[in-house]
Amino acid sequence: MKKMLMITGCSNSSFWYAGKAGSVVDYLGLDRDEYITREPSGFVNIIKFADAELVDVVPCVPECAPAVDVQPLSYRVVVEVAFNKPEQLERFDTKALEREAVSRLRDMLIYRKIDAVVALG
Repeated sequence: MKKMLMITGCSNSSFWYAGKAGSVVDYLGLDRDEYITREPSGFVNIIKFADAELVDVVPCVPECAPAVDVQPLSYRVVVEVAFNKPEQLERFDTKALEREAVSRLRDMLIYRKIDAVVALG
């Protein structure tokens, strides 16, 4: 609970809070016959006792929006391999490369605490 000031009126039309009846502003303390507060512009100022009342304000949590069914996002990861000599391709196992790429991608996602499914496709 927080103490604040509710402006109930204004005894002088030249005061900074003229026209702000019903507004709630910060309560900073007392000074003789005045409340000390902060204007919306940020300056510390006063409100006469007769023009405001001290109120308890309870911060509230806004209601949540209704749940929305969100579809997961899918991304395709492409691995390109360039061979300098054609004979290297003959000894190359593409399935092993796929398995290694998937394994490293899963490790990276786990390390970053990202909830995802990695599949070959």
